[in-house]
Amino acid sequence: MKKITLGLTSVEILILVGLVSLGTGIFFPEMARIKEKVNQALCINNLKQCYMAHMMYAADFNDYLVPNENPRQPDYPRVWTSVLIGYYKYITDSRIVHCPSVEPQQASISFCYGSWARNFIKIGELSEKYRKPPKDFILLADSWATNIQREMWFFEESKGKNYVIHCRHDGKANILFLDGHAEPIEPERLKKGEFAPFIPAVLVDM
Repeated sequence: MKKITLGLTSVEILILVGLVSLGTGIFFPEMARIKEKVNQALCINNLKQCYMAHMMYAADFNDYLVPNENPRQPDYPRVWTSVLIGYYKYITDSRIVHCPSVEPQQASISFCYGSWARNFIKIGELSEKYRKPPKDFILLADSWATNIQREMWFFEESKGKNYVIHCRHDGKANILFLDGHAEPIEPERLKKGEFAPFIPAVLVDM
């Protein structure tokens, strides 16, 4: 009786390996793209929840915006998250204060969406002071600290080289505006000066 072998020939093995490689080459990039789209949507949702916390603070404190001080002016050092999480509990889930596309490198409330340096200022005074309507006024943004890579809570003007708005979502940055809407913005628009309070430094690639 003739024995039947079930082994594959060399040609069949090469074809199988090629098919697996082709499938992997298509499948994994697509999965990565889908994951990033999900993270981008989660990031927008995070920003909107942070906006609600900012507005609750303003409602309780006579229209004043949460302070977010410049580290070069340490007379009143306070990150916006230290107020909304640490002091008054307007935010109870610290995962919403930073983009899900970035893995935290340390446990810190300063690992959060960036905002601009300010002491106490009323929301109602911002449009007049900076000559931009609320829909064009940046409140929070995807950000990054290029030298430390641990704290992201601050961004500055384009001449700065440290804290920047980071366009990590398909070449765009998720931005939360003073009127409460959030959207991905291209770096070209950020550099044109159409938004307040200033033209920020922008990082497109890591």
